[in-house]
Amino acid sequence: MKKFIALACAAVLTVASAVTAFAQPSVSVSGVVTAVTTATDKDGKAVNATFGEVPAEYASAVAEVKTEAKLKELLGSDYTSTMQVVDVKNVTVPDGTVFPVTITFKVTGVTASTKVAVLHYNGAKWEADTVKGVKAGNGTITATFT
Repeated sequence: MKKFIALACAAVLTVASAVTAFAQPSVSVSGVVTAVTTATDKDGKAVNATFGEVPAEYASAVAEVKTEAKLKELLGSDYTSTMQVVDVKNVTVPDGTVFPVTITFKVTGVTASTKVAVLHYNGAKWEADTVKGVKAGNGTITATFT
């Protein structure tokens, strides 16, 4: 009987060693900004905010903000190790728009529980403090630009 139990244990251990681990997958970036759904100025009036690809002259700024070191610098204590830059877009509002402007972006892959941050590039440097009230929704991110 002891030999039979030992043989059964050896068989179970052999089969068990071939089973793969079921670990949580690595974090992956899946969000992409696809549209501006709404934009309002300080007085609640609709604003025609447009977005598009970032001009080539800002390629180095885009590369810089995608680094972990720059995100840590900009976000400070709001930074978490799982944060990554998902998308970078050139967003504009018409001249004469009264700030602050609140813009809601349609972003695939975002849920209400997603931790998000929105940054602003002023033409010379990245800023985190000029964007307030950043909030994730189901498929949206809303931010107020001062």
